[in-house]
Amino acid sequence: MDENIKSKPPQLSEATLFRMSRYLNVLEEFSQKGIQYISTSKLAFLLGVNPAVVKQDFLPLKVKGQTGVGYEVPQLLQTIREVFLSRRTLTFAIVGFGNIGQALASYQGFERDGFKVGGIFDSNPKFQNYSVRGVKIEDVENLTRICRERQIDIGVICTPASVAQEVADQLVLGGVKGIWNFAPTELIVPEHVILVHEHLTRGLLTISYHISQRYGVDQIPEDVDQNPVLTSPPESAETQSSTAE
Repeated sequence: MDENIKSKPPQLSEATLFRMSRYLNVLEEFSQKGIQYISTSKLAFLLGVNPAVVKQDFLPLKVKGQTGVGYEVPQLLQTIREVFLSRRTLTFAIVGFGNIGQALASYQGFERDGFKVGGIFDSNPKFQNYSVRGVKIEDVENLTRICRERQIDIGVICTPASVAQEVADQLVLGGVKGIWNFAPTELIVPEHVILVHEHLTRGLLTISYHISQRYGVDQIPEDVDQNPVLTSPPESAETQSSTAE
């Protein structure tokens, strides 16, 4: 078998994928600190889930921890990275060079994770003499043509909602395989195009909901400790080994 032919990553539910992204964040932090092992209980504690959920999530990955020690951080990190990352660098085009577009264009972490900015587009002529990290800002009128020429994989929409659908249509004509939408509106795309909406207020709305459910009032009750002491997961041989630096 050709060594360059890799099997597809396991199919995972959206909820599992979300947790995988959180595992990835924890493991990258531990790796940077030089921590070699992490236990199921430690991961579960950090994510606020049951250890059984962590074990279930890892079953399709075919990774095994060591009894009393846990998982090897480098190995687990690499395995989870392979779930998310393509076997080649994926290029993406940013449409809309406002605050969000500028922040994304300037972010240097994409390359580390296998992504490359292949184009930046805006309708404002004042931006079209600029370039960001070697990528020239183009007129959005050329979006479809340039996406095809550069074989852009992903379109990132950072425009006002009023033009987002039109931009999505142009990206689809340009041959993109996926769209990451930051515009505050729903989009309609063909079934073959993967669409992910990034609602910036979703986290705040979720927190607001849980505050209302938990307290039922506008302010935290007086009997709630304003400076609680955080506790660690129960100490065990596994936990102690996994947290040693």
